[in-house]
Amino acid sequence: MIVKWAKDKPIMEKKLSAKNIQIRFNKLPKKYKEKKMMKKISLSTSNRMLNKFIGKPKVIRKVFYLKPYEKNFRVQFCKFMRDNHIGPENIFFTDESVFPLYAYMNKGTNKIRLSKKTRKKLKAGDEKSINLVTRQHHKFNNAIIVSGGICDEGLGEIIFHSGNINSFADKQVLKYYREELDKFPSKFFQQDGARSHSSKLSRNMIQHLFKNKFIPTWDNGLKIKDEFIPRWPPNSPDLSAIEIIWSIIKQMLIFFPPKDMNSLKTTIKMIWDSIPKQICENIIEHIKHRWKLCIKYKGRRLDKELLRKIPKVKKDFKWRMKSPEINGIRVSYNDKFVLKLKNKEIKEKKKRLNSQKN
Repeated sequence: MIVKWAKDKPIMEKKLSAKNIQIRFNKLPKKYKEKKMMKKISLSTSNRMLNKFIGKPKVIRKVFYLKPYEKNFRVQFCKFMRDNHIGPENIFFTDESVFPLYAYMNKGTNKIRLSKKTRKKLKAGDEKSINLVTRQHHKFNNAIIVSGGICDEGLGEIIFHSGNINSFADKQVLKYYREELDKFPSKFFQQDGARSHSSKLSRNMIQHLFKNKFIPTWDNGLKIKDEFIPRWPPNSPDLSAIEIIWSIIKQMLIFFPPKDMNSLKTTIKMIWDSIPKQICENIIEHIKHRWKLCIKYKGRRLDKELLRKIPKVKKDFKWRMKSPEINGIRVSYNDKFVLKLKNKEIKEKKKRLNSQKN
């Protein structure tokens, strides 16, 4: 009876949780219950029966909604690349990511088991036991914006941003990417269609620097074998290789928790420099299978269920953490930051002139 109530029905919509089933069952008249069964069941009994016969409840995850035309863009892009023999190994993937100083709290992983003694101390208001259950951080979380690129031949140089990214800052970043692609002349340049990337200033800069060797994020006249190159599909981080690198760095930061902004910058640089070339090769091979799955499932988002169908790439590699080279770190500035620096320089010059006059 309990299985019939709860089978293939979402818990949130129909309110068929273990507690509601317990209440519903206990309200049943005696004629529907077996003679040997107790009059009432506990919450643990209803929960145990649901877990045994139906399965444990699954967490509902938030993902971006893909519209039908966006799915068509994804399929068109992957088919064009397949037909023209342009794979992920021919592309230099670039993107930026935000790294907060204090990691976001996760309800699933941030759990602790307390003994009876610590529970008593917690009720009494002991400071040490309270610190175990709570995490102190600033009201406004500090963060660093980082940019970088990846191809099958390895990673490029990492770029740190001071301030938000706008078209002025993106112009400097594109010059850094041009230096990287000079090492890999056969690669296509790729970036997503963010606002700073698709502005007029950045478009003109991309056409000037990369000429015909880039994947557009807007409709333009680029052709390969008399066919227009389709633009990079919107809302498609699952088709890019650099997103896997960002997830690796964020997982590694758990083992090297930073204390301040400078240590966060050095740890990110240390992890980035220590990622071996074999991992980049594995990621690019993995992206090949992702593009095939995108065509097969008509542009559907690549969830965990689909990614399990990809065969594991077996390549031996050694990972050794290197000491970060702090000298020569690439930094991009937005126009507001540059104006502040210029104003400071002007003020300092005025002070010097006034002091010399006096």
